[in-house]
Amino acid sequence: MIDLNDAIDPGSGFRLAVARDVNESGQIVGKGYIKGEQHAFLLTPNPLPNRGSVGTELTISGSGFGGKQGKIYIGMQRCSVKEWSNSSIRCILKRLSTSITPGAYDVTIESSETKAAHSTVMQQAFILRAPEIHHIDPEVGSAGDQITVKGYFFGSRKELIYLVDETGKKNVCKVRRWKMNPKTGKSEIVFVVPKGLRLDTYDLAVSNRIASATEEEAFTIEMNVSKPRGGCLTFPR
Repeated sequence: MIDLNDAIDPGSGFRLAVARDVNESGQIVGKGYIKGEQHAFLLTPNPLPNRGSVGTELTISGSGFGGKQGKIYIGMQRCSVKEWSNSSIRCILKRLSTSITPGAYDVTIESSETKAAHSTVMQQAFILRAPEIHHIDPEVGSAGDQITVKGYFFGSRKELIYLVDETGKKNVCKVRRWKMNPKTGKSEIVFVVPKGLRLDTYDLAVSNRIASATEEEAFTIEMNVSKPRGGCLTFPR
């Protein structure tokens, strides 16, 4: 089963509730909510995910691609081709060879079917997105605690997450898990609260090779409280 909410822009504020029907063009109609009010919706499928990050998987459907594998580029970044046929291409934006910033980029299909290779350009068909932080759980913890951060477009490769104090100092956190759904961009990080930080409230920042996202006053470090067998609370000195 596919959750259609994973297929729309997470920043739209729209929450799909019921899908009623699908027409011959693949468009889906139904009802959903925005700001608590019910509205009808019409979803039109894109030929490939129109947004993503490093690790996003793209599927391009059409005709005349040729049976021999060619090349796919997002801007100047070459993608890793996983499948190639005359009517469908599946590829992944696996790594960045040059610096790149968030924004809209052309998708270029280079066919190798003929001696004189030709290109098809889909103008500004893919939007490279910066990381988005949507949820932190828990928002309060102590040194050594594992914290989960959820959002979108963190990228598939393990990068950096920081707790930033009021002076702007970035305290690097150890990452236990870093993952991103290659088709939807839905992402999750599990990190460990560093030792030696003072009890305070910190900004939380997620950084990858494209951009950074910061949630201000997002996490509070509190005193570590342990409970011995006798049932009394012991506070460390």
